[in-house]
Amino acid sequence: MTQTRAYSARSRIVRTFLAFVATTLVAFASTTERMSIVRAQSAAAPTGAADAAFDVVSIKRNKEAEEEREELRGNVAVAPSQMIVQPGGVLRGEGISLMELIRDAYDFRLRPKGDISGGPSWLETERYDVTAKTSSTFGAAPPNALPPDAARMLRALLADRFKLKMKTETRQRPLFNMVLAKADGKLGAQLKPADGSCLGIYTQQPPPPARPLPPCQFQLGGGRPLILGGITMKEFATFLANFPVINATVTDKTGLTGAYDLTVRFQGAQRAVTNTLSADQAELPLLPQAIEQQLGLKLEKTEGPVDVIVIERAEHPSQN
Repeated sequence: MTQTRAYSARSRIVRTFLAFVATTLVAFASTTERMSIVRAQSAAAPTGAADAAFDVVSIKRNKEAEEEREELRGNVAVAPSQMIVQPGGVLRGEGISLMELIRDAYDFRLRPKGDISGGPSWLETERYDVTAKTSSTFGAAPPNALPPDAARMLRALLADRFKLKMKTETRQRPLFNMVLAKADGKLGAQLKPADGSCLGIYTQQPPPPARPLPPCQFQLGGGRPLILGGITMKEFATFLANFPVINATVTDKTGLTGAYDLTVRFQGAQRAVTNTLSADQAELPLLPQAIEQQLGLKLEKTEGPVDVIVIERAEHPSQN
């Protein structure tokens, strides 16, 4: 891969990550609600039922996507590929891994990657272009999830073509509580209450006759600081769980209400595009330390029972 092509690929994936973060901040469900969903799907998934099968399925290896992702290995938040619903009963994913297919099929898009265990060594590295078609029309989709009927058919596809066998079980998992770092509750200089003059990326416009608000600033990647405007602490906690250096559910315990504007300068923001660190970047703290130093928030590690997916068997798919 040439340097120009590699940079273009990295930039495209980072841009996709921004869109992914925007959608994850819109849709939130409690851990208990997500657990109930997965339990119900695991117990009732009609993986062999005829009404759950796609009419036509195409699966092809995408080695170019594998090369692009290899360029971004390391402590970098990269957008997961996702299956997208298209008109005419089409479900399509480009450069998607089996891990990402499982996250889509079992409603784990908002869960840390570590909540799925087991599986073959190629679970995350081999990538495929998947197109599945049905003569029916998919129902409405919940925020940041597939329509339930599309997810059910995707589970059947995984069982058929990838010979996927999995189960859910409760395990003790690392968790983080996000708390105030200082006993006096003083916030860091880079965390300030939002003034309400702009619209956070998770917030809907106010109904008429209220005047529409401009979007708040949102920045990540390209060696620049992370900037989030108009974000609540609950939403920021969920946002943090997607970074590889954290990779665990983060629960807001700050007691802070309302929306905030924040800026975080941390090591790794530049690597997301260039895969290198400048001298200035190398001097910056890692994300957890940066949050404490700059925002006055602290991630306290704990553990607790979490429903996880355990992959018992998976095979390379038959390609067509």
